[in-house]
Amino acid sequence: MINGPYGGIETTEENLASVAFNAPKTLNAAPIKDEPYNYDFVYDGYNFKFSYDGNEWTWSYENK
Repeated sequence: MINGPYGGIETTEENLASVAFNAPKTLNAAPIKDEPYNYDFVYDGYNFKFSYDGNEWTWSYENK
């Protein structure tokens, strides 16, 4: 699932949710892409947020 210096995680909503639930250390280790991004979506009753501005990355989820 992970490859490359920036994680190389597939950025589908289903996959991002799965990684957040099952492999949070992966998301803490590095941004999921090497260019800035902002993903904000609801999946399976949870609100997910993943962002990277080129310097800092954050991610979170909460029950909707």
